[in-house]
Amino acid sequence: MAFLDLWFIAYNKKLLLDGVNVMRIKITQWVLMIAIFSVGIVEAKSSWELSKQADGIQIYTRDTPNSKLKSFRADVIIPTRLTSLVAVLEDTTVFPRLFHNCKSAKSLKKVGHNEFYNYIVTGMPWPVNSRDLIAHSIISQDRKTKRIDIIINSKSNMVPQKSGIVRVKHLVGRWEFMPLKNGTTKVTYELNLEPSGNIPAWLVNLLIVDTPFYTLLNLRKLVKEPIYMNAKRRYIID
Repeated sequence: MAFLDLWFIAYNKKLLLDGVNVMRIKITQWVLMIAIFSVGIVEAKSSWELSKQADGIQIYTRDTPNSKLKSFRADVIIPTRLTSLVAVLEDTTVFPRLFHNCKSAKSLKKVGHNEFYNYIVTGMPWPVNSRDLIAHSIISQDRKTKRIDIIINSKSNMVPQKSGIVRVKHLVGRWEFMPLKNGTTKVTYELNLEPSGNIPAWLVNLLIVDTPFYTLLNLRKLVKEPIYMNAKRRYIID
């Protein structure tokens, strides 16, 4: 990871010195982000284990290197368009209805049509304090397969910390939307995080199963609403 960071800094300096435009730098950042996320996946040597299967949703968990907390991966097939799914994930106003235990969310910054910074507050069971985080998301689409990837990582300093709320400083995850031949889409939601503060590992690992399960249940309902079902995005190929 340190090598990638040093390479990225050196390479960006070279681009600037050579007079290459900002768009190429953005592309370099996006490619590097995917590489870093992929490195994290490779490092997780333990295999996925099925932890829950219900309502057509499969939740898998696995141990995370150097952590007491598990990572999760959730899969479901939804009869919907790619654009409808993207429209939901772009709409921070609906996050409390989408993400399990989300108390509030707001958009902080949008860069172009595919890069977002969102502030999210998540409730925790009493007496544990709520958590907040700044999620940085980048959306991309493979023009051949039409697969959509949304890579997510946390930023810690865009919003001042608030009293009584603990800041999540490490989060890395992804959404994957893969269109199938029968008009449905396979949705994959994968996440690894450290919630910071003093939370029993057993409690966090319990939430790691419930959170993706209920989030995908909510997503399946939301894409049926007209505002998302009829959504149009010129940069998405259905």
